[in-house]
Amino acid sequence: MLICSENLKHKQLSPSLTLQTSFPYLHQCLEAIERSLEEVVKFQQKNALLIDADGKVET
Repeated sequence: MLICSENLKHKQLSPSLTLQTSFPYLHQCLEAIERSLEEVVKFQQKNALLIDADGKVET
Protein backbone atom coordinates (compact mmCIF):
# COMPACT_ATOMS: atom_id res chain seq x y z
CA MET A 1 0.00 0.00 0.00
CA LEU A 2 2.93 2.32 0.69
CA ILE A 3 4.16 1.90 -2.89
CA CYS A 4 0.72 2.90 -4.18
CA SER A 5 0.50 6.06 -2.10
CA GLU A 6 4.04 7.10 -3.08
CA ASN A 7 3.19 6.59 -6.76
CA LEU A 8 0.07 8.68 -6.36
CA LYS A 9 2.02 11.57 -4.86
CA HIS A 10 4.60 11.64 -7.64
CA LYS A 11 2.58 10.72 -10.71
CA GLN A 12 -0.99 11.75 -9.81
CA LEU A 13 -2.37 8.58 -11.37
CA SER A 14 -5.76 7.12 -10.66
CA PRO A 15 -5.71 4.52 -7.84
CA SER A 16 -6.76 1.67 -10.16
CA LEU A 17 -4.05 2.48 -12.70
CA THR A 18 -1.48 2.71 -9.91
CA LEU A 19 -2.55 -0.69 -8.58
CA GLN A 20 -2.23 -2.21 -12.06
CA THR A 21 1.26 -0.81 -12.53
CA SER A 22 2.41 -1.68 -9.00
CA PHE A 23 0.86 -5.15 -8.97
CA PRO A 24 0.56 -6.28 -12.61
CA TYR A 25 -0.69 -9.76 -11.75
CA LEU A 26 -3.26 -8.67 -9.17
CA HIS A 27 -5.98 -8.14 -11.78
CA GLN A 28 -5.40 -11.60 -13.30
CA CYS A 29 -5.42 -13.16 -9.85
CA LEU A 30 -8.69 -11.48 -8.92
CA GLU A 31 -10.27 -12.62 -12.20
CA ALA A 32 -9.19 -16.21 -11.49
CA ILE A 33 -10.68 -16.02 -7.98
CA GLU A 34 -13.92 -14.64 -9.42
CA ARG A 35 -14.14 -17.49 -11.95
CA SER A 36 -13.49 -20.03 -9.20
CA LEU A 37 -16.22 -18.54 -7.03
CA GLU A 38 -18.66 -18.64 -9.96
CA GLU A 39 -17.89 -22.34 -10.41
CA VAL A 40 -18.47 -22.97 -6.69
CA VAL A 41 -21.82 -21.18 -6.83
CA LYS A 42 -22.87 -23.18 -9.92
CA PHE A 43 -21.88 -26.43 -8.18
CA GLN A 44 -23.79 -25.48 -5.03
CA GLN A 45 -26.89 -24.54 -7.01
CA LYS A 46 -26.73 -27.79 -8.98
CA ASN A 47 -26.35 -29.89 -5.84
CA ALA A 48 -28.52 -27.81 -3.52
CA LEU A 49 -30.57 -29.50 -0.85
CA LEU A 50 -33.31 -27.66 0.95
CA ILE A 51 -33.51 -28.32 4.67
CA ASP A 52 -36.74 -27.32 6.35
CA ALA A 53 -37.13 -26.06 9.92
CA ASP A 54 -37.48 -29.63 11.26
CA GLY A 55 -34.17 -30.66 9.71
CA LYS A 56 -35.80 -32.77 6.99
CA VAL A 57 -33.99 -32.70 3.66
CA GLU A 58 -35.98 -31.82 0.57
CA THR A 59 -34.58 -32.24 -2.94
